[in-house]
Amino acid sequence: LGHEGAGVIEAVGPGVTGLKVGDHVVCSLSPSCGKCEMCLEGREYICQEMTKVSSYGCMLDGTTRLRKGSEEIRQLCAIGSFAEKMVIPAGSAIKVRDDAPLKTVCLIGCGVTTGTGASVN
Repeated sequence: LGHEGAGVIEAVGPGVTGLKVGDHVVCSLSPSCGKCEMCLEGREYICQEMTKVSSYGCMLDGTTRLRKGSEEIRQLCAIGSFAEKMVIPAGSAIKVRDDAPLKTVCLIGCGVTTGTGASVN
């Protein structure tokens, strides 16, 4: 599905804070907009704008960042980790220690959290 991933940041967009080139990150499949009613109530995990990302394979602003010629390439949960390089929302990039093994921590984005939730709840 391409919704779990980890990597090293090669570039950051304008206005991005808290992340820099060289940071090691795990991809979160639940980015939040920070502006909708749920986000403003501190319930970012049920961001109303997340529907766009999950359903349409686009970024939170409704656009896509990847192309093959003129064709838009959509990304599940705005991640698309089957590609060699990804463009993801800043809210999906969760910093981890530089020595964390990326081939292992990539599972945190879905598999680990899903398994933990299932066993705890």
